[in-house]
Amino acid sequence: AATVVAGATLVSHFPMEVKNGAITESVSGSSFNVNDALAAESADGAEGTALRLDGYSTFVQSSINTSELSGKTMVMSLWCAVESYPMMDNTQAVNTSTYIAGNMSDTNKSGFALTLSSQGNYEFDCYIDGWKVACKATTKLPKYEWNKLTAVVDLNAKYIKLYRNGEEVASKTVSLNSIKAGDNTFMIGKSLDDVKVGPMYLNTFDGIIDDISIYNSLDGIAYSQPENAVNFSVPASRFANDIQRPAFHGMPAAGWTNETHGLTYYNGEYHLFFQKNPNGPYWGRLQWGHLTSTNLYDWTEEKVAIAPSEDYDIKGCWSGCVYTDPTLTGGKPYLYYTAVDNTKATIAEAYPADDNLTEWTKYSSNPILSSVPAGMSADFRDCYIFTNQGEYYMIVGCSKDNIGATTLHKYNATTKTWSNDGSIFFQGKNALTAGTYGEMPVIVPMNNGLGLFGVTPIGSLHGTEALYWVGNIG
Repeated sequence: AATVVAGATLVSHFPMEVKNGAITESVSGSSFNVNDALAAESADGAEGTALRLDGYSTFVQSSINTSELSGKTMVMSLWCAVESYPMMDNTQAVNTSTYIAGNMSDTNKSGFALTLSSQGNYEFDCYIDGWKVACKATTKLPKYEWNKLTAVVDLNAKYIKLYRNGEEVASKTVSLNSIKAGDNTFMIGKSLDDVKVGPMYLNTFDGIIDDISIYNSLDGIAYSQPENAVNFSVPASRFANDIQRPAFHGMPAAGWTNETHGLTYYNGEYHLFFQKNPNGPYWGRLQWGHLTSTNLYDWTEEKVAIAPSEDYDIKGCWSGCVYTDPTLTGGKPYLYYTAVDNTKATIAEAYPADDNLTEWTKYSSNPILSSVPAGMSADFRDCYIFTNQGEYYMIVGCSKDNIGATTLHKYNATTKTWSNDGSIFFQGKNALTAGTYGEMPVIVPMNNGLGLFGVTPIGSLHGTEALYWVGNIG
């Protein structure tokens, strides 16, 4: 448990334990309702239990006594575990921030907040003498682990410092006089403003927040190890009465999903991947969810395999395939995926960092196909790898002359690169049957040298449907 140092003056403390849909501030004894699309949920906390925030509806508008904070010193600390960085914008990749917790108002030029951006940057912001001072960490806030964030303001010593798990991560020199503590309204899991698409909040925290403490002196909270491991599992009670939720079908615990892909058997387990967005039903920041099973009907959701993190995939990691080969991948499953920035789609790869396929490393020379082949539409995605007569090939869904098509790329073992010369593996005769785009192409080897080619045309006479052909691959 956290240790309160003698002499510290505790201004506000939120243990973050949920009771009857509310949390309590322990100094004043005031309770505040949790805003949530469903019933407010608890999770194992760093200390006891804590509030689980869903990333699209959960936050708390509470209150603190800021009259005790307008001085020269203060300490703010909290525990948090991040499942996914906040969306902020569902149409493009941006790098704007929301509050993990705080009361900062740029309009009033007052208050303070611990903030987290849509790309994982975190900092402590505080208004001093009406000037906003930002103490920014140089690394991103890790996901899927506990982070004890502590901000220390000491205007006598002329600094603001930010700590993560007891280690200093940022420091800012300040030659000003007094903290402008701001209004009493204190937000947890969202900034003061509302950024929404329909009923969904884009600027909400996705994960767990625990034990928020605010002191008006330098003595505060000493770091200690968390009591529980991070657990993002969803309580069974959430879907207990949902008759439309399958009992034996592999699917995520909650959230938006589509396009399962990459089924593979490795190291005694089946691994299935899928398109996942923990924050809501958006086409921005798509990730690769990951399910495992030993029998194909009992499934466990693992942590996200890959998520947007680089310039080339900052908007999302779209569909692709998993391929295992002694020569091409060294006998380990590799992920080949569609990487999207704000302007174009490319093809990238990632390889496993452990035998459980839990951690993945993106290839340092990504993207492996850095542009759409000449003559093809900008809609270029869903790669699939196969072999033919000892050679490695990749096909990618595309469109040519507004008719569904599939491009062909050959691997060069000497240069370890893929061709990208505009070769066509398949193109339909017209959009009525082949659609305007050929999505999710696959090659399945069959007996007698035959192969099955499957594709899902979009915009055909019959809408979206799956088609296949059987024949020789020349």
